[in-house]
Amino acid sequence: MMKRLLVSVILVGALATPALAAEQPFQQRTWELTLESDFDNGFVPRIGYYVMDNLAVSALAMFDKSELKISGVKDTTTEQRLGLGLDFNIPTGTNVVPFVGVAVEYINLEEDDGVTPVIKVSGPAVDISGGVKILVGARGSVNLGLNYTTATLDSTVGGVSGPDTDVNDFSGTVGYSLYFR
Repeated sequence: MMKRLLVSVILVGALATPALAAEQPFQQRTWELTLESDFDNGFVPRIGYYVMDNLAVSALAMFDKSELKISGVKDTTTEQRLGLGLDFNIPTGTNVVPFVGVAVEYINLEEDDGVTPVIKVSGPAVDISGGVKILVGARGSVNLGLNYTTATLDSTVGGVSGPDTDVNDFSGTVGYSLYFR
């Protein structure tokens, strides 16, 4: 269901984008609104502002809650992420633009199955990304990327401090960006 929704959002955005005439999307003083997914953590909205041509400062805020019921036991996982990053687009003069980025995020994850003590992990993380933006019309792009996230998160089990949790995660992402001034 989530994959179909993301594909629908990308298609609607791609079809609506040509109606919004604009200039080169990666110029200084341009805003970028992005909705992306890695298919595990739901949708991640991101806003960026180009402080100079091809270099954007971005912020993200994500909240995801999922529930799974097995044999009458409901397992609820809640994740929140807040982050700031820098993204650089490598000019190519074509509609396919490579990008690289780095972000510092704060991650908070909680798992509760109603039977065992609640597990919480939280702390700072570093996210490194790269990929391509395929320009669609004058104001949009479909984004395909790879992310690597690394962190050592503090954990608690039932309110008692537990061992640190190391995170080293690779993921693929797909998203859509809209650019405006």
